[in-house]
Amino acid sequence: MDENGCIAGHRVMIAEKLTSLLHGDDFHDLLEFEEHIAALSACVLIFVESPGSIAELGSFAVMPHLTSKLLVVCEQRMDSALQPSFIFMGPVANLRRIRVNSVQVFPIFKDGSTAADSTKLDDCWQFIEESVVESIRRPIPEAPLNAASLPHKMVVVAATVDLFVALKLGELHEAIRRFGVDVSTKQLRKITRMLEQFSIIKRVPYGHEDFFFSLAASPLLMLRPSISSGSKIFDQLRFKATAIEFFAETDNRRHKAILAFRKAAQV
Repeated sequence: MDENGCIAGHRVMIAEKLTSLLHGDDFHDLLEFEEHIAALSACVLIFVESPGSIAELGSFAVMPHLTSKLLVVCEQRMDSALQPSFIFMGPVANLRRIRVNSVQVFPIFKDGSTAADSTKLDDCWQFIEESVVESIRRPIPEAPLNAASLPHKMVVVAATVDLFVALKLGELHEAIRRFGVDVSTKQLRKITRMLEQFSIIKRVPYGHEDFFFSLAASPLLMLRPSISSGSKIFDQLRFKATAIEFFAETDNRRHKAILAFRKAAQV
């Protein structure tokens, strides 16, 4: 990674550095926590060089919504016809069937050891970066909302916050239900906390209430009006402007919170 924490200009989130989210009882275990991180990521890069990374690979390789995002870097010695391993005969073989370039094999271990060698990694880093960029730029077909999909749930939550400008947790919960996404309050907290870590939304206290605001630079979902509306386009900017006008007339505290948030964002 460069000094800005990026690979080839793309922001990198290291799961081990987000473990403060595990404090409390929102996430049941580390695997559930990492699944939420992966659901928001364009590419999930795994270096197979420890028991923990092998366990992650085995778990992620069977999650349908993650397999297309996985990019796995393995030690060259593991890919041997003379000493076939479960890693290559199992999860790696499955990933290669889905996307052949999802597995990259290089000599990355120290001689006579199973520890990564920084010099060897430097030698092949250019090709790893190229693979990351290729993975991020892979074609992603447009798809209808799947209310059972964790990535879709997270995008709907973020898009709803953006659309309604400023929402309390209970209001957000009710709004996403109207979009057909039914989650528990606890699961919604997990999603909002992860969206905050990715700087997609922000929880802002104002007085005795907390409001969620969007940090997204552009709309996260394409919304289409119903056939009965007689319109072919849903104007999200106009909807948001109307929402702010409504709050100005009916909810002075929320309107002041919106103005304060926008003023702070311009500083």
